[in-house]
Amino acid sequence: MKIVAVGDPFLEAATLDEVIRPGLPAGVAFEAVPWRVGGKEALQRINLQVEKTGPEGVPPPPDVLARLGDADILFTQFFPVSSAVLAAAPRLRAIGVGRSGVENVNVAAATARGIAVLNTTGRNAEAVAEYAIGLLLAEARNIGRAHAALKRGEWRKKYPNDESVPELAGRTLGLVGFGQIGRLMVRRLAGFEMTFLAFDPYAPPAPGVEFVDLETLLRRSDFVSLHAKVTPETRGLIGRAQLALMKPTAYLVNTARAELVDEAALAEALREGRLAGAALDVFAREPPPAGDPLLALDNVTLSPHQAGVTVDAYRTTARLFLANISRLWQGSDRPANLVNPAAAPALDALRKEFNP
Repeated sequence: MKIVAVGDPFLEAATLDEVIRPGLPAGVAFEAVPWRVGGKEALQRINLQVEKTGPEGVPPPPDVLARLGDADILFTQFFPVSSAVLAAAPRLRAIGVGRSGVENVNVAAATARGIAVLNTTGRNAEAVAEYAIGLLLAEARNIGRAHAALKRGEWRKKYPNDESVPELAGRTLGLVGFGQIGRLMVRRLAGFEMTFLAFDPYAPPAPGVEFVDLETLLRRSDFVSLHAKVTPETRGLIGRAQLALMKPTAYLVNTARAELVDEAALAEALREGRLAGAALDVFAREPPPAGDPLLALDNVTLSPHQAGVTVDAYRTTARLFLANISRLWQGSDRPANLVNPAAAPALDALRKEFNP
């Protein structure tokens, strides 16, 4: 059996080799293949294209294709697995994706061939939770604006929220989407003596967190942090009507997906002072074009889609993949996080090879 892992500028082939190879049993061959895409900025452009059009619009590099012919299991973080990639890997039976989203894999084509697709949840939950808290504090306490002013030679003491600069103790944080990131935020912020609300119809109860409907959460929260996935029911979840429910002293933080928010409505609410501030790490167009209304506002903190980017998060990705795929030879259960249940027989067949 052979596992081929495709590295990228964020999770390099050398790191994959360092983390995964030592954890493999005898009889499992491993090869880490570099994807020479031209650097992190080039990869970000490819990722944006894949998010919009899927993997078929990105031609696979011949040097990577040539290394897939004897792969039984393929691991990728961002490398697009198109039908052409699948055709180059006739022995392939499982694909591990090093993040929760699998938009870089043609899941339908993989399923048609009986290839199991596994995602990786929680790989950068710590990183995103920490960053969301950082954005929350930076916006409410004007940290970024103060820094920028000093760099310009200004001793700035006046800000849009002068009359309502908050401390966190006694304030309410509303979490829209309550998965691993939301739970980590509650744990990290508990020491700030905050009150926690959550809106997530699918999440189990959590100590110290009151589950409410979205309208109640928006009305009561001093800070609203978004952590939901984009689905047909969540796209545009925070629009003009929802923003109107929020307190004029409240703040919106989005480290999830831009599609959750009506950006035009948000810019309007911020400009008119109907919302104290917002902190955004994601945008409808990345990077935001010149003239984007958000860029001109003085009550918004912006960052270039980097909440999940830490050295630890990428190494965790490789460790989580290894822990999951290890179930094949441990024999206790099939690997978890199966995206396409119809292809489950492929995992069972792989497991039987180790446990006949």
